[in-house]
Amino acid sequence: MTDANAGFYMRLASSDGDDVKFILAAWDSTLPFLALIGAGEMWGDEPFSQRAGQKQEVIDVINGTTKEIDGGRQFWIAETRRAGDIVKVGAAMTREVLPVYLTEHVDMGSHRDASSSLLYLELLIADH
Repeated sequence: MTDANAGFYMRLASSDGDDVKFILAAWDSTLPFLALIGAGEMWGDEPFSQRAGQKQEVIDVINGTTKEIDGGRQFWIAETRRAGDIVKVGAAMTREVLPVYLTEHVDMGSHRDASSSLLYLELLIADH
């Protein structure tokens, strides 16, 4: 049970410790739910933790090694207190610019022009 009034807080993910493992496990935990609600094709059925290169991609985003080419992506970890311990409950990935898969659409023109000062939430996952 969550401690009374504990809320949660966000921090940047770290490649030290178990943040990478948590992000991949939380991502994996979403796949059965997506399949159950008919959205299994969104991310497929292969666990992220078993996908070639996925762990390294998460590490690269966390370490900022691809920051210039991927629009300043960052992983964040959401944590709360539970029985006195700090528990990871979710993760998010943000960007400083809109991703190409959005900006290539004609109807996004006005948003492209205004995107110089935004924080785009690309991914939000909870440990399902």
